[in-house]
Amino acid sequence: GKFVATRGIFRDITERKRAEEELKRYSERLEQRTKEIQESEEKYRIQFEEALDAILVADVETGIIIDCNRAALQLVGREKSEIIGQHQKILHPPEEIEGEFSRTFKLHIKEKAGQVLETQVITKKGEIRDVAIKANIFELRGRKMIQGIFRDITERKRAEEHAKWLSKYLQLQVNRMPIGLIVWDKKFRVKTWNPAAAKIFGFTEEEALGKHLYDLI
Repeated sequence: GKFVATRGIFRDITERKRAEEELKRYSERLEQRTKEIQESEEKYRIQFEEALDAILVADVETGIIIDCNRAALQLVGREKSEIIGQHQKILHPPEEIEGEFSRTFKLHIKEKAGQVLETQVITKKGEIRDVAIKANIFELRGRKMIQGIFRDITERKRAEEHAKWLSKYLQLQVNRMPIGLIVWDKKFRVKTWNPAAAKIFGFTEEEALGKHLYDLI
């Protein structure tokens, strides 16, 4: 009978299979990481845009604004196209500008990074708004950026000024009263002592304030 022979070539592909498996796992991890980064960026963008406080991002070296949220547009009454690409000086009135940058910008990129500083911004219509700014520096694509969170404190400042005016007005009225007026706290420490009281009891206001009432009467 005939003799049939079969010839075969066997090649060890164990290492190649391992490499392919490693490459596949690496590709899957990379894809998952990319997805996580995209989700993180999307989450940050939503938080950035929906923040109640105005947020602006500018290049530390040039002062050029590269990003801002909706609250920032509302704060200064401008469109995004009127802010992005502009120098940060556009946000502040002339008296807040020192050289090439605003006063607080210079402080935040030096010794006051991370601190809250009060200043003023100017709207497109020229209205002045009081703000408190907290700024932090970070790196983006190898360049230093500064993110400033602007909180509108205009109403608070107006309330403080009104309270100061009212306090001075009331003190003036108290000082004009023809009768002695003494106000003390729960511990009977003198808080208010008008000129008429000083005349009656023989103690000046400086001598009376903070003293126990029984030591004076």
